[in-house]
Amino acid sequence: MCKYESLVYPLYEEIGKEEKKGRKAGAPNRRLQIGLADTDISNTAWCQLMRTVSHPAPSRTDMQRQSNKCGEMLVNINREDMKQQRQIVKQALERSGFPTDTPIPAETPFQPGTQATTTIVENVTARKKIIAVHDANKLCKTASYLRSTGENAICPGHQGHCSANLKPWDSIGNEELYGELLADQLEEDEQPLVIGQLTTDGDSHA
Repeated sequence: MCKYESLVYPLYEEIGKEEKKGRKAGAPNRRLQIGLADTDISNTAWCQLMRTVSHPAPSRTDMQRQSNKCGEMLVNINREDMKQQRQIVKQALERSGFPTDTPIPAETPFQPGTQATTTIVENVTARKKIIAVHDANKLCKTASYLRSTGENAICPGHQGHCSANLKPWDSIGNEELYGELLADQLEEDEQPLVIGQLTTDGDSHA
């Protein structure tokens, strides 16, 4: 009987710190979540597609775990990108012969709902890049579960993970608040970009 044993080789690239114990995430799984984040396909829909073509579907629990990690990284990357876009606007002002602290024209496209995303778009360059964004959210699965068990869970601030950043009775269309939060983002830069003119929709209070 042959007792030969080959060396153990990983079949896929792993992501994670070497000194950290436990199973590490597979690079293909992490890349999948990055791709799904740029589409309208959810983890559940992806599993359904896999089963449709008779392919073993991955664990939705693990997919959600990877989605949470990727989501946080994508938020940080996008914020850093918008910071760079603000610096590009400053450079455009300098090339036009204006001081970098010259107030600029901007606009805030807005879309109300149970979840709302408010952005500031610069009107200095031809590319009209987003330079700040704020997501307002009232939805929280953890709170829904806690309420089903009889606990009076109020978002945000209840025990466990809370994905909401607004209370249930807060107005989802509070553009004035969102405008203040966007202004706070601009002030985080070492040399903040100054907004001189802001174009919003007709009934906006931003």
